[in-house]
Amino acid sequence: MKTKKKPGSFLAVLFILLVSCGHCSLAGTESLDQAILKVQSLNLAGRYEDGLKLLKSVEGRFILSYRKAQYYILRQRILLLENRPYQEKMMQEAKAMIRLLETTPDSSFLSHGQSEMDFFVLGLSHLKNKLSLIQKTSYSSMLLASQRAFKTWGNKKHECYWTAVSTAKHNGSMAQTHWQWKSDLSYRRKSLAKIPEAIEKGVLKPGMVVYANRRPGTDPKSSNLSNKPHWFTFLGYNEKGQPMFSDQYFVATDFSKMKTWIAGRLIDSFYDPYDR
Repeated sequence: MKTKKKPGSFLAVLFILLVSCGHCSLAGTESLDQAILKVQSLNLAGRYEDGLKLLKSVEGRFILSYRKAQYYILRQRILLLENRPYQEKMMQEAKAMIRLLETTPDSSFLSHGQSEMDFFVLGLSHLKNKLSLIQKTSYSSMLLASQRAFKTWGNKKHECYWTAVSTAKHNGSMAQTHWQWKSDLSYRRKSLAKIPEAIEKGVLKPGMVVYANRRPGTDPKSSNLSNKPHWFTFLGYNEKGQPMFSDQYFVATDFSKMKTWIAGRLIDSFYDPYDR
């Protein structure tokens, strides 16, 4: 004799399943937060690819943390775009993720409270601006700006400074001189040989300008010619993945040639003509 199922039994089972999933989701959020902490330490070590892999491994595991995971994956992709050779494919993927995060209702953020929701909305706006700037300072854009600056300042003695300023302005920087640029002194008095390391760590980004001379910190106006001041721009990575630079004698050259040409100097400052 067959037993009749009670009408409410299916709903009861469904309710139990939903409650169980809810507990899984909370555990998943904790798991994701732990992954984010690990990713931050990987980023400090310059291991951006490993950070992206770790985030992707937890991305779809738990329902409520899914959007949060996607947000941090987007952040990680943007870090990679900032600190590795420019990849058009990754740029398009990042743009697609922004569109997805903007257009999909996000119950997961709301489940963490309104303050966290506000944080992610502001964070997404910030990431959009960063992505726009990365595209602006891509190698193709920087190379075009360098070519335009070279038409005015190319092969003119002592005009490295105005070549750098002109390159930045041709690429959309609103600042008129280096006094309006953000400076980074973390590599002051270090050898020019440290520049690849600064690029690898994300300290020196595409579009930024290097100021070098014999006695760093003694010539902020770059006016003492006996100090051998020299300004050159990091253009980003070319299609072969090589870091490229420009000044009044090179529209684009690799680091070994630039280092040989300006030997005998030390790093004074890195300058960022863009608002980032």
